[in-house]
Amino acid sequence: MKKVDQMDEFTKYVMDEAGLESPSKNFVSNIMAQVRKQPKFVATPAKLISPKMWWLIGLAFTALSIYLVLNWQDQILSNYSGVFDDYLISLDSVYNGLDVIQFSNTFVWCFLLFGVLLLVQGAIIKNYSNKKLSS
Repeated sequence: MKKVDQMDEFTKYVMDEAGLESPSKNFVSNIMAQVRKQPKFVATPAKLISPKMWWLIGLAFTALSIYLVLNWQDQILSNYSGVFDDYLISLDSVYNGLDVIQFSNTFVWCFLLFGVLLLVQGAIIKNYSNKKLSS
C-alpha cells in the first residue's frame, strides 16, 4: 500500500512540474483553413464499357434469346442432332419434362414483381452512388 501511495505522490509531482499544454483558441480554425487550401481530389473510375455499348449488348442478348425461343426445335435440334448424343441427355426429354412443372399464378406474379422491383432498386442505388461520387 505504501508503494502505491509513493507512486501516486510521484505522479502528482511529475504532472505539476510538467504543466498542462493547451492548444490556442483558434487551433481548429487554423487547421480547417489549411485543409480548405488543399485542392480537392475526386477519383472518378473510368468506364470500361460505355452506356451505349451496354444497351447494344442488352439488345443483342434479348434478340438472340427471342430468336432461340421461337426457333428452338427447328434450328438447334436439326443442326446438332446426333453430334452430342453420347455426352448429353436428350433435349426432347428435357423439353417435355418442363411441361410437367406447373407454377401458380401467385408465384408467377411474385416472380415478376420481384424482377421489376430489383430493376427499380438497381436504378435508385446507381443514382445514389452517382450523386455521392459527384459531390
